[in-house]
Amino acid sequence: MEYQVDLGSFGAGPAPAADARLYASVDGRASALGNGEVVFHEAGQGTPHVMTQQVLQALDLARPFQTLEEHVARIVAALPALRGQETAVRRVLTGLVRRNLLIDDAAFVSRFAPGAQEPPAPFAGVFVRACDRPAQLQALLATLLEYEGRYAPGHRYLVVDDSVRQGSVAEHGRLLAEFGARCGVQTVHVTPERRSALVRELAGELPEHAGVLRALVERDPDYAGRRGGGTGKNLITLLAAGHRYALLDDDFLFPLRQHPEYRPGLRFDTSAWATRTFDEVETALQAGTEVDFDPVARQLQLCGSRLGAIANRVDGCVLGREQLRGLPPSRTPQLAPGRRVVATINGHRGDVGASGAGWMFVLDAAARAGMTGSRADYLAAIERPAVWHGAGAWQVVRHANFTPFCVDNSRLMPCTSSFGRSEDALFAALTSALWDDAVLVNAPFGVGHRQEGRRERSGLLTQPETPDINLCLAEFARHAGDGLRARDPRRRAAAIAAGLRDLAGDDDAGLALYLREYLAYLRGSLVEALQQTLGAAKDPPIYWAADLRTLVEVNGRTLVERGVPRFAGWDSQVDEAGCAAAFRHEAGVLAAGLDAWPEAWQVALARSGRWLGT
Repeated sequence: MEYQVDLGSFGAGPAPAADARLYASVDGRASALGNGEVVFHEAGQGTPHVMTQQVLQALDLARPFQTLEEHVARIVAALPALRGQETAVRRVLTGLVRRNLLIDDAAFVSRFAPGAQEPPAPFAGVFVRACDRPAQLQALLATLLEYEGRYAPGHRYLVVDDSVRQGSVAEHGRLLAEFGARCGVQTVHVTPERRSALVRELAGELPEHAGVLRALVERDPDYAGRRGGGTGKNLITLLAAGHRYALLDDDFLFPLRQHPEYRPGLRFDTSAWATRTFDEVETALQAGTEVDFDPVARQLQLCGSRLGAIANRVDGCVLGREQLRGLPPSRTPQLAPGRRVVATINGHRGDVGASGAGWMFVLDAAARAGMTGSRADYLAAIERPAVWHGAGAWQVVRHANFTPFCVDNSRLMPCTSSFGRSEDALFAALTSALWDDAVLVNAPFGVGHRQEGRRERSGLLTQPETPDINLCLAEFARHAGDGLRARDPRRRAAAIAAGLRDLAGDDDAGLALYLREYLAYLRGSLVEALQQTLGAAKDPPIYWAADLRTLVEVNGRTLVERGVPRFAGWDSQVDEAGCAAAFRHEAGVLAAGLDAWPEAWQVALARSGRWLGT
């Protein structure tokens, strides 16, 4: 046992030479021993360390990577009793380094050795979710034709057709066949009829789950008005079982362009995110640079790999002193070599995909500059924002809200809600809940996004922020996953399903209170961010500041009113009991789906080659 670390443990001696290395405290837990002493146990290690409470406080303050001198200054500033004792504090920290309770940046990076690597799963192809928008699909395929001509990857392309109109299905099929012939690549058109045949095949194998599988992959006949992109996402998860795959929506556009402010490095905090606004959508679509390598292949290189195999081994994924500075490894769970990249995510450039307006008013001065250059630019941006939403470096995260691009489906991936929007955020949250080693990587690329028509957004300025219920479910999944201990993803999925049923089993008043509290948390956080942004703004445009204050007032008012907790896409006239009923239905389908999904995925795994058309 390492015994008695305190400020008197080290005698007088020469001051250590200046040390440019960065140090951070290791993770662990402490138990009180009495008389001002504690025993500290490093996470995952067996050696206990007895120290004074004061030394433990110093260790806690030394969580982020900084130089020893920076740690000394921070500790003395936070603990007034140590003022004038900088030399003693410095020696204690040096002793903690010897005991490996403070680790330096080089030693930390050395942990990211590649080790034994699993071979990558086969690549199923590029899936496109299409829904009654032939013009958008045609534009996307034209850009993919250019991509194939430039890099000649020879991918398989599969269009998962969510269309309701038969004319759209026929036109999608014609466009896809023409594209395949011109590229010389394999194409598969997953028509609604083919989808139904696959669901019938699944239901035949799993008759006890037939109803929920139809609700997840097709259209819930009892709730058809809320059908969303999750049905296509769930079908793709089954079609590509055991494979990696890439995912696009029909209103996306290639090429993938690198962020205009790209800088190499693996980042593990928000510093990598760099939203930028523009005066018009076409300018945003052309922003950034085309690279001299295949950006899809680069992301496939990451997809399914451990961080230890990526850091300082894949071009651009640098992990060193610059990337570690200021990061607290004990509070950054994604910063570990054993983490597995389950998906990469591209930013969006062009049209914005967000349904609310609050995001536009919490941007910093550099980010909002493109939309506030003049009143005319601002008014145009309110109706049709032109943005680059995305990362300027390779950013490793546990959760994300954007559509995943390259997905590692070699292990069980979850289903997501078949209702409404934000199904991708829920998918990411459930994936992290099922696999505690999972991380996602925001890539420093943006896919073009051009919507099919103008959307009136100015009315959002007088409405409180109202998300889809899937964001509330994602928050539930994140918290539920943090409390799970089982390693088996099936057990973890069952535990989340049980938690959803428990929540839905509350009475109407209790469930309405839960929903109301979530909305209050969301809106309260927005109000705080809005006020901080306004307070930090120097000479902001009057028109921008006026609308920001309107949003503060609108969202703030909801915090003191006991309104009906309605979410986006729900009936605008539904009462409190109706909100509870809507939540129970959607959460109930998801819970039943989580119970059925492991078996369905295994059935799909045995059939994926045939289903993919190989």
